[in-house]
Amino acid sequence: MENLRLFKPFFRGFPIIILSITLGVFLAKKYLRYATPMFESTAKIRLADVKEGTSSANLFKDFDVFANANKIGAEVEVLKSPILINKALDSLDFDISIFRLGQIRKNELYHDSPIVIRNLEVRDESIYDKPMHLSINYDHQIRLEIPTIDTVITSVMDSVIELAQIRLTFCLNEALIAVKPEISIADNYELILHSRQKLIRSVSKNLDITSIEKDIPILRISYTSPVAEKTAIMANRLTETYVNDFIEAKYMAANTTVSFLDQQLREMSGQLSAAERAIESYRDEENIINLRQETETDLRKIAQLKIQQANIKLSLEALDSLDRYIRQGSDKFLELAPNFQAYNDMLSTEMMKNIKLLQNERTELLRRYTPENEKVKVVEEKIKNISTYVVEGIHNSRADMAIKYDQITREIEEAEKVFINLPTKEKKLTILNRDFNLKEQIYNFLHEKRTEAQIARAANISFHRIIAEAEIPNTPVSPNRILIILTSAMLSLLLSTTFIYLVHMLKGKVNDAYTIEKNSLIPVATLTPWLQKNNKIDQHFQKMALDLGIKGLLKPGSIITFSSFNKNEGKTFNAWNMAQTLARRNKKILLINANEKELPIISEADKNIKLISLEKEMELPVDQESLEQKIQNWKTQYDYVVIINENIRQAILGIMLMKISDSNLFVLDSRKTAAKWITEVDALQAEYQLPAVNFILNRFGYNPNIVKQILHTAVKLVSHFLPAKTQRESVFSASKVPV
Repeated sequence: MENLRLFKPFFRGFPIIILSITLGVFLAKKYLRYATPMFESTAKIRLADVKEGTSSANLFKDFDVFANANKIGAEVEVLKSPILINKALDSLDFDISIFRLGQIRKNELYHDSPIVIRNLEVRDESIYDKPMHLSINYDHQIRLEIPTIDTVITSVMDSVIELAQIRLTFCLNEALIAVKPEISIADNYELILHSRQKLIRSVSKNLDITSIEKDIPILRISYTSPVAEKTAIMANRLTETYVNDFIEAKYMAANTTVSFLDQQLREMSGQLSAAERAIESYRDEENIINLRQETETDLRKIAQLKIQQANIKLSLEALDSLDRYIRQGSDKFLELAPNFQAYNDMLSTEMMKNIKLLQNERTELLRRYTPENEKVKVVEEKIKNISTYVVEGIHNSRADMAIKYDQITREIEEAEKVFINLPTKEKKLTILNRDFNLKEQIYNFLHEKRTEAQIARAANISFHRIIAEAEIPNTPVSPNRILIILTSAMLSLLLSTTFIYLVHMLKGKVNDAYTIEKNSLIPVATLTPWLQKNNKIDQHFQKMALDLGIKGLLKPGSIITFSSFNKNEGKTFNAWNMAQTLARRNKKILLINANEKELPIISEADKNIKLISLEKEMELPVDQESLEQKIQNWKTQYDYVVIINENIRQAILGIMLMKISDSNLFVLDSRKTAAKWITEVDALQAEYQLPAVNFILNRFGYNPNIVKQILHTAVKLVSHFLPAKTQRESVFSASKVPV
């Protein structure tokens, strides 16, 4: 219920909302009718990757060493650069704009212009960017107004207009007229000659260049213009200019590089020849064929000589030791013979065998003969001769080995002389070779790059690819018709709803029982809805009488007062219908009218009701005792006393009537009573100790729309001019409207 209560103002003001939305949509359509549409067209470029060329083109992947790594952001700025835009504009006809003037807006014609300008020559820069007014009549006579010139220029088609500031000729666009013969020529036009600087700024402002993704080298070039054809032409021409500029820059870089490399190759060729001659001269001077091989050969020769020297030295030392050994024991040669390991050539070995045989023979002879025997002496003589020969052989062998040792030593000394100053030779030769190798590497590198640069200069292609060309758009991107209409409708809905709720809050009426319960501790006795049919009224007040009886507010013989703050808040309606309901129960009812000066007419059906006017019955001023005594006298004569109280705001006896009553039913109207007044009832009850105060919410759930209220206001205005009697009858009898 709380949520539904919040929507009541919305439903009540629904006609205002509909009217507001209708007005908003109408204004949006009017705006769209006169707003200048903006078109947009987009082209796409895939940026070159210097690490990779065209598929299977390894040559291009390797040679493009001049190009820097393409950064997506850098390429975006290149496309936005004034230099590139200026190059694109050089091949376009954007320098002149012709507009057809309407009553509210102007339309740029571009290629749809029925007139063209030829032989244009601007002699004064003040002409630029100033709108010139052009009028053409049905006879094709021209009237031109230039802001910087006070006079009006008149001319005809195909005639040269010659001024100090400008020279031009207006001609008919025959090609367009042939295609569109119905096109209007006689009209008012506006002509603008754009300066290149301002035109570049205008194009740059309407140009949008973005990348599809951060790491994907694909750029979207979008251009926006009131002329659909211009958007596609500018986007495509800018992409073509960008690709051609890349090719030109690449060709210039390659051409400059080839020239530079040719010069460097000539210089490096001379330096390389000088290095070759220096190495040749040094080898001739030092007799060097291959220093490393020669050094290895000499080292190998010396090593072999030293090995021979070492072997001879060992043999020589062994013979020296044997010679000393023999000399020390010369008288015991036969005992020393087994120690001749150092002297063991084939001859000496054979001789030693013979000595051994002779020794054995001598030993045998000594067993049979004495040492003085001739046979023994002959054997001993032979042994002596052989021993002497062996000793002499040892001396001769030693002398021969000593000669060989000295000769090998001299050969080693001679071979080692080759290594004198060898490090210096190696150092100088290494320096010469290093210088030659360095120059050779530089020469080879330059030659390789020269070849690559020549290929780059000959390859008149670009790896930037236009992957999508801009097309002439059919529908504008702005203003977005659907979006603007929907936005206008939504804003109208929001503003009207806000206005309705703001008015609802400012009015601050009671509206519902929740508002009463929130602001007061006084209970709500009953709720009187919006009633129009008599049967509904009877049913409601019968139920209301039962409810009040159950709550103890409608006891027999009691005084019941219906009060309200102001008139037309429903106390008369509720009191009158309650009196009628009780009268139908055959109860005698006294209806005291303390509010209305004129009394209603009591019909025969209301014979149990007696209606009196308190003002006529009692003279003012009246004190509480006399008033209470008067009403108590009436009370004894009737079953119920129902009082229609004064308006509390202007009450004289109203508080006294409430004080002497048994039940006080304070009527609040949902559409008329202010919510802030609810607390005043609590204050009255607390201040005057009023008995049995309860609220009745009149017109509960009544949420009229604006149309009904307008009709109701019209009825009230008509009723204002009706006779007074008719008005009273409509209030108390014929009309059952809860007011």
